[in-house]
Amino acid sequence: MSNYDFEIGINKELDESLNSSFYLQLNYDNETKEIYIGTESSSGIKYNCATIRELINSIKEYCYNYLDYGEEYRIEYWETDWHRDAGEGIVYDKIFWDFDQAINKARELYYDNDYSSIEILNKNGKSLFCCDNLSEDFYFDNNKISLVDERVIKEYIDNWCNNTEQSFNGYRLYCKANDKFVAIDNSTGDCFLEEFKSEREAQKWLLGNELTKESDYEI
Repeated sequence: MSNYDFEIGINKELDESLNSSFYLQLNYDNETKEIYIGTESSSGIKYNCATIRELINSIKEYCYNYLDYGEEYRIEYWETDWHRDAGEGIVYDKIFWDFDQAINKARELYYDNDYSSIEILNKNGKSLFCCDNLSEDFYFDNNKISLVDERVIKEYIDNWCNNTEQSFNGYRLYCKANDKFVAIDNSTGDCFLEEFKSEREAQKWLLGNELTKESDYEI
């Protein structure tokens, strides 16, 4: 077993300033491929780590937890409608600190495994994203926007033009049509429609050009 002690000084600005100094102690066991990371005021945590990249990610994960830096996101999914109705969800075994990484993983899990539904929750348990066979719904404070199929957008426009009750329950929605994103804002009853080159641009328009920090992303 080999032990290594590092003193790491952090003085560059991140998204928030660091107001105090701290030291990390790293002890790596080559036989078990585990690294112990701790500080002068913490009991520390062990991580499985066999490569340099895993080492870096382990240190990053520990620092985020230790400094309580930023938001964290968890993914919960339901394999079938029965599991959803019964409240038997499964929590994915990885925590994310970057919202777009959580979105990409949630989409990958949902579409690759044909789950009934999947959600992204923040550290307070609040749902920020929900995907099922009807739509992908994003929740930004009190605003909800939905990524839907192109057919839903066409039906939504037809119903509005014909003064017919909408079958889709929502006022801000968008879809991907060919290489563009078509967005509808019907929050005032006027059914404004715009086209955008990226998903992020469509979302920003629907939210009044203001995305929250953790949700400012582009697929």
